[in-house]
Amino acid sequence: MNKAFAVAAVCGGLVMATNGLTTGCSGVFYTPVCEELGFYRGTFAFHATLLQLMIAAGTFFVPWLYRKLPFKAVLAGSVLIAVTATGLMGQVKSLAAFYALSLVRGAATAAFATIPINHLLNAWFTKGFGTAASLVFCGTGVGAAGGALLLTNVIQAHGWRTAYAVLGLLILACCLPAILLPYKDDPAAEGRVPYGGPAETVKKAGKTLMHRVDGPVALAMLMTLICGFITAFSQHFTGYAESVGLAAAGAGMLSAAMIGNIASKLVIGPLSDRKGAITAVMVMFAVCTAGMLAIPLGRSTLWLWAGAFFYGSCNAVTAVGLSLLIRRWYGQSGFDSVFPYLNLAGNAGAALALAIIGYIYDFTRSYLLVVAVCTAFAALAAGLILALDKKHLGTHR
Repeated sequence: MNKAFAVAAVCGGLVMATNGLTTGCSGVFYTPVCEELGFYRGTFAFHATLLQLMIAAGTFFVPWLYRKLPFKAVLAGSVLIAVTATGLMGQVKSLAAFYALSLVRGAATAAFATIPINHLLNAWFTKGFGTAASLVFCGTGVGAAGGALLLTNVIQAHGWRTAYAVLGLLILACCLPAILLPYKDDPAAEGRVPYGGPAETVKKAGKTLMHRVDGPVALAMLMTLICGFITAFSQHFTGYAESVGLAAAGAGMLSAAMIGNIASKLVIGPLSDRKGAITAVMVMFAVCTAGMLAIPLGRSTLWLWAGAFFYGSCNAVTAVGLSLLIRRWYGQSGFDSVFPYLNLAGNAGAALALAIIGYIYDFTRSYLLVVAVCTAFAALAAGLILALDKKHLGTHR
């Protein structure tokens, strides 16, 4: 068996820990923490904004870390810090402490999140990249869906403080395979070739020169920021369900969205390998928009779950679709020079949305405006992708 598949498997664990558990399960803590400590929902949600912003800031320091230190040393050290800070979240009472720990968690998580994961996949796969990325980033849905249900039960039985300790242990368990498995971040360093055979030369993480931020890259960053904003709505599903008198459906909505996340990621990669990245991404946008429009029409638990399921396809665009588009526009060799910019924008969009959506609800006592904004953003992002593709970005089409 090609070792690339083992590398992909440990990347899946890292995705579960970062996108699935660390950011994907933030929403289950909003209501119990705010009710016990008396915070506004938007004010408390700002801790998740800070976490997301620090992950986004990894664009500036993660490549430097991997250039200066051994790959596994950075990985193990950052996981240890993230796990410790997550456990400490359950021991504090003040907003300042929540904010400070979230900054630490975000900085540590960035070092084993999307940038190194995508670098590994890009380096180890020249063929079937779309399918590999689809399978790996299904870890977001698996981690968030399973984690949300488990943590909700822990909160109900033992309280949210214990749930943060459990969350830390889950993150550690997901990351251990990536720490313990012997592999290099470049197959050539092991005398191996990527799956699909050698193609373009891919530079080692941290040594790739960043692409200049020209007009097309700036537009791509705007598109990614918008997509990141849309994905944050799911973190408020428990609050949405309560606002329409179906509080018991909240955890199920979050899990349904993560199941939709998994299903759409299983589809987008193979669909891209067969029909192209643009077709695959547009299909995901259409499904996501249908789900968002369905949610406010729902007056039953099953209807809300169905809408949330289809909404979950937005995560396939941010986690897999963007990587596919970058490889379409800039090629395998240019991937590492552009991806960090889009990673920064996507995380920034999600970070800002976490607080903005909370404040929209605090001041309007409704999520209808949130649904309208996210639907409009989906249409705008799809239009930007089509316009960017028409400009024939890069030399690799």
